[in-house]
Amino acid sequence: MISARAAVLGGVCALAAACGGNPGPPETDTVNVCQPGTLRCNAAFMREVCASDGTCTETEFRCARSVAVDDETGGYCITKGDGTYRCSGGNVTMPLPQDSYLRVQTSASGLIGLTADGRLVAPEMSLSSDLPPAAAFRATNMGGYHTICALFRDGSFGENRSFPAERGVGVEFVTIPGKFSRAFCAYEGLTVGVLTDGTLLSSVGSANPGGDDWIDVALSDAVYCGLQATGEIVCMDPLLTCGSTGITPCVGPALPSFTGGPYRSVTATAGAACALDAQGALTCLRYDGAPMLADSGPYTAVEAGLSVVCGIRVDGSVACFRHGGDSPIVNGDPGIFVPIELPFGSDW
Repeated sequence: MISARAAVLGGVCALAAACGGNPGPPETDTVNVCQPGTLRCNAAFMREVCASDGTCTETEFRCARSVAVDDETGGYCITKGDGTYRCSGGNVTMPLPQDSYLRVQTSASGLIGLTADGRLVAPEMSLSSDLPPAAAFRATNMGGYHTICALFRDGSFGENRSFPAERGVGVEFVTIPGKFSRAFCAYEGLTVGVLTDGTLLSSVGSANPGGDDWIDVALSDAVYCGLQATGEIVCMDPLLTCGSTGITPCVGPALPSFTGGPYRSVTATAGAACALDAQGALTCLRYDGAPMLADSGPYTAVEAGLSVVCGIRVDGSVACFRHGGDSPIVNGDPGIFVPIELPFGSDW
């Protein structure tokens, strides 16, 4: 979930005046310091130019509120602060109805959007009509069925799976008990949530590290990384036993090791784990620990899926990168990340 922590006090760009991102500890949150000549985003998601005296001049550029990447198709969407969106990729045939959106994501079954009033909208999927207001969501393929995993505003964590008619079940909605601060599902049935007390509730019990100081997680079918309140990232053994699927074994015994930090968020593609540090620098490591991307940004938020990672820059624009391979279970070398030229134009 991406939140706006922007503040403009008496025309002065205040510390933590960036649009979006998973916040790090205030004492390490140096991304948002106002420097003369820099471009920033204010609380209304408008880009501002910072002057030498600390004042800001608002421009007409609308900053990105969220960026979403699909873990099945690699499609991505940018949602602006005014609720508009643009997407690339995914299996999309129908647009979302006109509304103000906080987040839009592509999927293998069309677009999914979260409206400002908490409604989940997916014209090409079957959704329960009685869903409570949502705070965040992630769409994915859960065991072969298109799914929306949602963190609701009351703190509950729900999965909404759409099954084919031959099963005799149109939609199955499952609520996972507990109070959550993060709710995450990934490709092929992997589920993990961060409870408000800092513990994890995971469908991947063998890889669960325990403890009670977790604030974020990232996982795919071959890696599981957690971000601790201290800003450290721990990556655990692959979720699938190497070679158990009858295809190419995993690459090497090593795991990603993020030695810098402190970090403010973690995310994962099918071939890499990526971390955003307190200075807004983005680092991506292959599952065996080899470097794949180092970009100083600075970014306020990042999200990854399949072979793509996208980040929101401090100035409210978005940059995306793609690696060439798939999961290390399928392809031993995903290559390195290369920039994607966004099809939306430089003025959007």
